[in-house]
Amino acid sequence: MNALVRRVTFDRLTGALTRRAGDEMLEAQFRHCIQNEMAISLAFFDIDRFKQVNDDFGHQVGDQVLRQFVTHLHRSLRHGDSLIRWGGEEFLVVMVGSDREGARIVVERLRQVGFGPRPDGQPLTASIGLAERVADCANDTTQLVELADRRMYEAKLGGRNCAVFGQGDVVANVIREVVAKVIGTAQQGQG
Repeated sequence: MNALVRRVTFDRLTGALTRRAGDEMLEAQFRHCIQNEMAISLAFFDIDRFKQVNDDFGHQVGDQVLRQFVTHLHRSLRHGDSLIRWGGEEFLVVMVGSDREGARIVVERLRQVGFGPRPDGQPLTASIGLAERVADCANDTTQLVELADRRMYEAKLGGRNCAVFGQGDVVANVIREVVAKVIGTAQQGQG
């Protein structure tokens, strides 16, 4: 019986919660947050160019990339955060008690730590959309997930490897930001 419950609750490939179990957990946590006037944030992750990994290296390597991605997420999440495999290469992080700014700090930390390498040695990246119950006036989990999902697609359209937090609030590619800062500092030193 325990094995059956575990199979229904946790994704066999990645160890993240299954979408069904995660959706039920999210509903319960959302109700709890409303009753206790607490914030709850969602970060919707989609691994960038994952289809290319499967096409170039095969599905077995793609499976390894998914496991690696989840391992990196788990290492950097806070104790009470939950990770759900929403579908394919899409994952949802549920952060109970995190307002938008708290969730932003978590997401920025996750991006800076990274998600490991792609099979070709390049960094594995993700496009991320964030939504928060209070700041986004979400009335239910469906609305909150849809908003995080829509923002994730905005991140994809914005060039991938970035996070969209709300209207015009984007954290771009960390590497581009560091290079821009270095160039700016060098130019100031010359002037």
